[in-house]
Amino acid sequence: MREALRAEPLAEPDYVELVDAETLEPVTLLRGTCLGLLAVRIGATRLIDNLLIEEHDGAFVAIL
Repeated sequence: MREALRAEPLAEPDYVELVDAETLEPVTLLRGTCLGLLAVRIGATRLIDNLLIEEHDGAFVAIL
């Protein structure tokens, strides 16, 4: 997520976190079900979003 944000020159991240979906504890590696959480400023606008990421058959899938 951070790498994608670095590619956007107008994006100023406030926070970018990957956490366990049940405990909300930070994780460094995807496992089980996780949440990607972020808040990013683009100009005067602050965007807040989250993404559910689940493991299916050994691959990780974003649930939209």
